[in-house]
Amino acid sequence: MKLLFTDLDGTFLTDDKQVCQENRKAMARMTEAGHKIVFTSGRSIDSVMALIERLSLNVGGSYIIGFNGAQIADAVTGERLVRKGLPFDLTAELFAAAHAAGIHPQAYDDVQVVAERDTPALQRYCSVIGMDSVVVPDAAAYLREAGKESSKLLMIDYEDHEKLERFRLQMTERCGDVIDTFYSNPAFCEVVCKGVNKGYAVRELCRILNVPPEDTVSAGDEGNDIPMLRAAHTGCAVANATAEVKAAADYVTQADNNAGAVAEIIERYIA
Repeated sequence: MKLLFTDLDGTFLTDDKQVCQENRKAMARMTEAGHKIVFTSGRSIDSVMALIERLSLNVGGSYIIGFNGAQIADAVTGERLVRKGLPFDLTAELFAAAHAAGIHPQAYDDVQVVAERDTPALQRYCSVIGMDSVVVPDAAAYLREAGKESSKLLMIDYEDHEKLERFRLQMTERCGDVIDTFYSNPAFCEVVCKGVNKGYAVRELCRILNVPPEDTVSAGDEGNDIPMLRAAHTGCAVANATAEVKAAADYVTQADNNAGAVAEIIERYIA
């Protein structure tokens, strides 16, 4: 049995958030042969499960890595096998700093986005990702009352990447001993617990399933996928990946995400 860890947006999914026929057919052949696909995303587990249902994907026996490695779950039941969260006080501190810097911050309670202001960035994010949101006076207090630490924070600025990068550097200087930060796209700065990333989740799931590292393949397109590409035995960048991701990969596909890049990887390394 082999495990294929694939990013969703920009990798397995087309630009319009669909699955091309090449990927759909290759995934079916792969799972029928006894291999497993692991959807590995910055999205929440519930968001990925809703996507699987909308796209009518047959993923029985497979898994989901959500929140950039902070959660691992069964793709059918949603049962969490791994869950890491940011402390409530740290969430409050980073929310206050983001507001002061003019950056939109948001947290997650697993089911929905948690924000303190109803901004255009929040509305745009939820419309694209397909998640509900709740706007509360104090996100950290809301999460504390719910008894759920947010598995990640997302800092969003659709207009000014340089401002977002300045804020990321400030967060790193201020809290770098307890958090890691990286981009899932130029508008999204991800904040997770120190040491948590997609590569961490690859290693954890292999340990849980007792799968040797040499039986793993990964696919991605953005900077947050690099730890996953390095953790898997064979790391693949799709043709539309950033230059940084391509440089970190063992293989770069001829096809892009709209033309069956993941199918190419399955045929080359798994099927």
